[in-house]
Amino acid sequence: MDRVERLRKLQEESRQMRQRFLLEDGTPNPEYHTPRVCPVCNNEDSLTPWLTTDSGNRYVKCNCGMRFVTPTMTANMQEGLYTTRETTGYKWDAWKHTVESLKPATAPKHSQRYELLLKHSHRGKLLDFGCGFGNLADELKFFFDEVEGLEIDPERAQVARDTFGITVYDQKIDDLDLKDRFDAVICYNALEHFLEPLAALTKLHEAMRPQGVVYIEVPAWGSLSMKILGGMHHVVRSIEHINMFNAWSLGRLFEKAGFQVLEWRTVKLDLSANDFFNYEFKRNEFVHRLNPLLKDGKSYRFLCRACDSVAARLFPVLLKVWRGAGSYLQMVASA
Repeated sequence: MDRVERLRKLQEESRQMRQRFLLEDGTPNPEYHTPRVCPVCNNEDSLTPWLTTDSGNRYVKCNCGMRFVTPTMTANMQEGLYTTRETTGYKWDAWKHTVESLKPATAPKHSQRYELLLKHSHRGKLLDFGCGFGNLADELKFFFDEVEGLEIDPERAQVARDTFGITVYDQKIDDLDLKDRFDAVICYNALEHFLEPLAALTKLHEAMRPQGVVYIEVPAWGSLSMKILGGMHHVVRSIEHINMFNAWSLGRLFEKAGFQVLEWRTVKLDLSANDFFNYEFKRNEFVHRLNPLLKDGKSYRFLCRACDSVAARLFPVLLKVWRGAGSYLQMVASA
């Protein structure tokens, strides 16, 4: 089974697992779900529907610019998505190949994933909040005096320890005393998973030393690819993604947690030519990022490569005019 088939299987198994917690008509089962107020401004009165995905996610929009899923699975069930084999087991077939390829970095490299962090940080001690298998934390070891990670999935935390030899906490941040311990924090595509993102950011603020910086990347709901794909975009189809931000809503969240925003940008088009053609001409089978070639042949491959090459050149120009066009929002703030 190749990578695309594995990941398509992963998405389908995720969708099927989600169906267990829905009623026959596809609406959330009240036994397993709880309503939410806006995680940025606590609004609960003027929320309007935004989009519903085939995975069962029902997003609403708030006047503050926030988009979020409500009702969502209860807190205990939400935590179980990351900590119990019953709910993480279906992922390991896809992750197995990732784990097998993990190895410590041998030289520093610069990456779009943490450019803003390095630009604004004063180095020192770093926490990778939601570090997964630890490969990003390992890359950052060349730029900081000390690197630690936090990952609530105990199995992934153990892989990070065994592979990279870093200290990784496999507890919730609420259960740890991290006060004044870090000069920098990176939270890479994790905040969209949190039932209470403000509480998480507030705990990170407590963990920061004076003049420390926190850097976050999250999916951006106002991106060009989201405007084209809507509820078929992979970032909103994931049953684990319950928050979607723009620069305004994430900035307000930072400020409420005690941070001062220093800089933000969006990155990545996240839409290939083959994706677009499949979406337009084979929508009933479309799976974002995981579409086989629409047609087999040199001419079609050449057309896709040519379109992708043009897009790669034009997209940075577009970002200068429309800062929110990228699929991922990056923001850095000081404590």
